[in-house]
Amino acid sequence: MESRLSQALARYDRATVSDLWDESFVFVFPNGHIAHRAERLAGLTAPPPSESAALTSHNDSVDVQYEDPRIAVVTVRSTWRSGSIEAGDPYLATHVWIRRGERWRLLSAQVARVSR
Repeated sequence: MESRLSQALARYDRATVSDLWDESFVFVFPNGHIAHRAERLAGLTAPPPSESAALTSHNDSVDVQYEDPRIAVVTVRSTWRSGSIEAGDPYLATHVWIRRGERWRLLSAQVARVSR
C-alpha cells in the first residue's frame, strides 16, 4: 500500500490516491498546517509540462510500528527525485491505516522534513 501510494502521489494520480485515502483522511504538513481529504485532493494537480525530468518517489524504509486487524501505524522515510537529482530533503511520514471491510485506507498522515 505504501509503495502504491508514493507512486500515485509522484504521478499526480488523483484516482488512485482517492481510492487509498479514507473519507475522514487528515494530513499534517511539515509546517503544522492541517488539510482534509477534499482539500488535499484538490491540490493534487500536476505542474505544467516542461523539459525537466518527471518526479519520482522512493520509499527508503517502511516500518510497521503497530498493527492489529483494524489499524496499522507505519513510518515511511522517502526520497523524491527529479530525474537522477534529489528534490529536496528526505521526508519521514507517520501513516495511520484503517481497515474498512476488506480494504485498508489511509486515515491520517503527518509528514516531517528530515534535515541532512
